[in-house]
Amino acid sequence: NEASGRYVEFEPEFYVPDVIRIQSKDNKQGSDGKLVFLPNGEDPVKYYEDSCMRQYKDYVYMVQAGAAKEQCRNLLPQCIYTQCIWTCSLQTLLYFFHQRLKSDAQFEIRQYGLAVHGLMKPILTPLNGFMI
Repeated sequence: NEASGRYVEFEPEFYVPDVIRIQSKDNKQGSDGKLVFLPNGEDPVKYYEDSCMRQYKDYVYMVQAGAAKEQCRNLLPQCIYTQCIWTCSLQTLLYFFHQRLKSDAQFEIRQYGLAVHGLMKPILTPLNGFMI
C-alpha cells in the first residue's frame, strides 16, 4: 500500500539524482555516461530539481483552490517521496533481490534493493541460519 495523496498532502521532498545520465545507444532500458549540459547550457540536475518544485507548486495551488486531491496528485512528479507498506512472501522477496540486485539493474532500483536487503538481513539471518 502506498500513500495516495488523497487523504494527506505530500511534502516537497523529491529524489533528485546526483547526475542525469545519458540514454544508452545499445540498451533501450539502460543509461550510460553523464549529461553535462542541456542544449541551452543549463545544469541538468538543477533543471530537474526546479521542474519538481514547479510541479509541486502547481499541486499546492490547485489543492488550496479547493480542487480534489485525488485529481491534483496527478500533477506531482513521480520522484516525490511517499510512504508504503509492502507485504510479500519470502519467495517474492528473494525474487525481488535476485532481479533488483543484479549489476545490470537500473541504479536507482539497485539502491532500493540494497536498502530493503539491509532491513531484512537482521530479521531473516537468525532464522535457522538463513542467509540472504
